[in-house]
Amino acid sequence: MNNALKKKRHSTPILRGLSENLSKSLEIFSNRPPQDDLTCFVGDSFFKALLKKLCKEHQVDFAFIGKTNFLDQTISTIAFLEKDEFLDCFSYQMSGTPCQNVSDKRLCIYPSNVQERFPDDTYLVEKQIHAYAGTPLFNTSGEVIGLLSVMNKKDLPNSDKIIESLQSLVPRVSAELEREIIISELAVSKTEIAEKEKQLRTLINAIPDFVCFKDSKGRWLEVNSFGQKIFGLNEAVFRGKTGKELAEISPQYQKIWENCKDSDEDAWQQTHFWRGEQVVKKDDGSQITVDVIKVPVFHSNGERKGLLVVGRDISEKKEAEKIQLELEKQLLQSQKMEAIGQLAGGVAHDFNNMLGVILGNAQLVIQQLSQDSNIRNNVQQIENASERAAALVNKLLTFGRKEIITPKVVNPNEIIEGTCSLLLQLLPKTITLKRNFLTKNTKVKLDPIHLEQILLNLTLNARDAVDSSGVIEIRTETVYIDQKYVLENAVQTTGLHFKLSVSDDGTGMSKETISRIFEPFYTTKGLEKGTGLGLSTVHGIVKNSNGHIAVQSELNKGTTFSIFFPAALEELEQRFSTLESAANRNRIKKILICEDEELVRDLIVQILEPHSFELVSVRNGTEALNTIERTKDFDLIISDVGLPDTSGEILAQKVRKLLPDIAILLISGHAPNQLSIDELPDKIVRFLSKPFTPSELLDEINILSARIEPGQFHASNA
Repeated sequence: MNNALKKKRHSTPILRGLSENLSKSLEIFSNRPPQDDLTCFVGDSFFKALLKKLCKEHQVDFAFIGKTNFLDQTISTIAFLEKDEFLDCFSYQMSGTPCQNVSDKRLCIYPSNVQERFPDDTYLVEKQIHAYAGTPLFNTSGEVIGLLSVMNKKDLPNSDKIIESLQSLVPRVSAELEREIIISELAVSKTEIAEKEKQLRTLINAIPDFVCFKDSKGRWLEVNSFGQKIFGLNEAVFRGKTGKELAEISPQYQKIWENCKDSDEDAWQQTHFWRGEQVVKKDDGSQITVDVIKVPVFHSNGERKGLLVVGRDISEKKEAEKIQLELEKQLLQSQKMEAIGQLAGGVAHDFNNMLGVILGNAQLVIQQLSQDSNIRNNVQQIENASERAAALVNKLLTFGRKEIITPKVVNPNEIIEGTCSLLLQLLPKTITLKRNFLTKNTKVKLDPIHLEQILLNLTLNARDAVDSSGVIEIRTETVYIDQKYVLENAVQTTGLHFKLSVSDDGTGMSKETISRIFEPFYTTKGLEKGTGLGLSTVHGIVKNSNGHIAVQSELNKGTTFSIFFPAALEELEQRFSTLESAANRNRIKKILICEDEELVRDLIVQILEPHSFELVSVRNGTEALNTIERTKDFDLIISDVGLPDTSGEILAQKVRKLLPDIAILLISGHAPNQLSIDELPDKIVRFLSKPFTPSELLDEINILSARIEPGQFHASNA
């Protein structure tokens, strides 16, 4: 037989005619010679006595009784005797064994060479078994439920006698096996019912709602743990009592019990369910609001059977509704401000186009005037006024949350050191500000004002956490972020990073608070102390600067905010202020200009024409694509973001499919973090904010030229 498997229970039909089988067994045994008085045994003792008798009487080495499980094609031994020793019960697969033939409702005997007939049965080989005989066992419905078998290491001594013996034992052994199976199933069923009841009770008690069952007279039969906790009851007190009787025990809930009686009757009358709210005042003086549902249950004849009552504590929901009303007011105000901001941003974008033309032409004129020209001063006044107007436009964009970010390659330690002098003025003398700068030369590319804003927000948050006295530490260092950290923390880039940490020894935060700290308007401070915008602003700045922010905190153990910014490689940011420096690199020759504003388009042409670039200008994305399809030898495309037929980002992506290595310069009056250029390689994609000066435009082209690898473009540019 195959290796033992996990024993599985085999289902049998309900006992029918067990007494008939027993009668037949007794009749057969009464007509046979005495058999060591097996009739006095039942169950396991009967099976073992029978197997001993078979082995002794027929001089065989093995005898066993097993029950069949046709669902998984296994046999589970009930009793197994080997050389006068009973083995532990086990299960095995029928397939490839002589038992499979027996399970097909026929007696099988193999007096010799059984291994040759069943070569896949490893048990026969392992035990050196040469002979086998077995007969199926049946239930009262005639279905096979098991088998009775003997095996021997030698040939069977008297096959006919063994067959006769096995057949004579079938009725009695079948009846006994069926009885054992039924008893086992009844025991399992009883255990399963008890387990199901336990699971149901555990489930009901785990529900964070009030659940109770009443009979048709209003008597309380069951109440879950939450219900007992609300009313301060235990099982011995409430079981079998009506609301009136419970009111006598707990007078403080008398009004509730009276209301329960009325609502119970309402539920019975409505025949489906009743729902309402009930305010419960607890023993400690606090009160909760409970949303109550009552579901009546009826007998088949329509008479009342019982009542299911479920109540949910909605106190927090009620409080949340109040907060929601307040938030809706704030949202309405925010939407008004957003509408004003969008209007301001739209107007500012149009101004940038006009200012770009004025400022660009003014600088072109200045370049052509001698230092002693009478009108040079007048043109410079136009230039200065245009620059002041551009600054005013940026303020409008800031108001509309569309500010132009001005990232620069800076030494963050210098900015942080300067900001610390301001922080010392804001911190009380009872709080110590420690500075620990472990890096000196690492530089990053970001807006200096944003870095100051980050440090101010984090330090003031730390001040509030420390409260009256404590220590705040500002620490900087250079760290390397590998691919594993990127994957585990959703960081945008690997490599060297500048790390800014702000730590405090204050109250710390719970895990729940940490999960929400970057949500707008979320604050743990009072209404007079916080707006909930500080950390969300920090988070936005960090993300827009390709950085990463991490938080470590424990209650009563302080908090550490860590900010990571990619280190800037200065050699990639070298600017070439003259055309000769770019021309010497000989990387960009032919440029396609795509700008719908004619004045801006003409200005770009005027700026670039004197520098020997081959220029082609178009008005929209369609013209740009058609031009590139005809002439695929452009090195650079300069495109406005807001084109009439498409966006600059989409145009850039389409152009890249035609010319994969082309450099791209996007221009717009909006901030670059509003653009969708993630699918384009950063190395040869740049953004230039409007309005821009001629030198700024040339600088951007020079940067792109410096970043292009030799031989990157087509052969015509080599």
